[in-house]
Amino acid sequence: SGKTTLLTILGTMRKPSEGKLQLLGADTAGLAGAELDALRNRIRFLCQKRNLLSSLTALQNVIAGVSTTPLTDPNWDERRARFLLGVLGLADKGDAWPDELSGGQQQRVAIARVLIGLPDLIIADEPTSALDRVAGRLVVDQLKDLALRAKCAVVLSTHDERIFDVASRRLHIEDGRFFEVPIHYH
Repeated sequence: SGKTTLLTILGTMRKPSEGKLQLLGADTAGLAGAELDALRNRIRFLCQKRNLLSSLTALQNVIAGVSTTPLTDPNWDERRARFLLGVLGLADKGDAWPDELSGGQQQRVAIARVLIGLPDLIIADEPTSALDRVAGRLVVDQLKDLALRAKCAVVLSTHDERIFDVASRRLHIEDGRFFEVPIHYH
C-alpha cells in the first residue's frame, strides 16, 4: 500500500519520487546537512519492536533518547526520564532490564524514550502489534495524552481496529492513494 514508503518519507530518510513535502514548516527538498539534521532532531520514531537496548535499564533506555541531541544535560535528562516513567506507570521500573518487563511495559519505556527528546512529530509504526487489547489501549491512550500535553503531532500507522478511535483524523492507504475515513466514536 505504500505505508513504509510514506513513513520513511515523513521521517526524512527517503525523498519523495515526485511532488514535495512540507514538514514542520520546512520544504524538505531543499534541506541538506545541518538543516536536515536539525529537522530530523524534531522527529522521533516509535517502532513496533520497541528497540530497547538489553544492556541498559529502563531509565537508561529513556535517557538514551536524548544522548545524541543538543538538548542533553545529565541531571535534567534523568529527572525528565524519571518523570516520564512515572507518568507512564513505571516509576518503580527504572532499574529493571528490558527482559524483566512485559511487552506493554517495554512499549511504554519506548514511548518515554521518544518523548524525552521533546519532538514536534512522532511517527508510530504499529505500536500495538505485539500487545494484547488492554496493553495496546493503555499504550495508545498514554501516547495520545502525553503528545497532547507536549503539543506534539503523532502519525500512527496501524491495522489494529481496536484503536482507530484514538485518532483525530484517519486516512486509509490503498495502492499508494489516500482516502479519508470518517471516525466513529463509541
